[in-house]
Amino acid sequence: MVIYFNLDSVDLIIRDCDGVGEAGIIAIARGCPLLNYLDVGGLKNLGDKGIVALSEARNCVSLEACNMIYCPGISKAGVTTLITGCQKLKKLLVEEEKVSQRTKRRAACLLVESWHGDLFFRDF
Repeated sequence: MVIYFNLDSVDLIIRDCDGVGEAGIIAIARGCPLLNYLDVGGLKNLGDKGIVALSEARNCVSLEACNMIYCPGISKAGVTTLITGCQKLKKLLVEEEKVSQRTKRRAACLLVESWHGDLFFRDF
């Protein structure tokens, strides 16, 4: 696990850490108010419960970017929850099949309303 600190944000990279799952992400959601970037790519034990905790946590209001590539436990519902719950989210990396057309339209509306950001969907 690598944590980079600066004056106003935290970037957390826990990519491919098999020991991190739902409980770890829930703890991060509850205890990391300056979280700006979260890379959970490749976490096999992470599912929608952890993503819902991120999107609902008052401490994650500054989350601007997230990598959720290769997380088999995250579904379309989890992606939708993150996009709608994290108001400052500008960048998201996730497999395209996990994003419904409705969610893509919703994300596009959120980005247009906020005048910033990009969403990246990867087609494999």
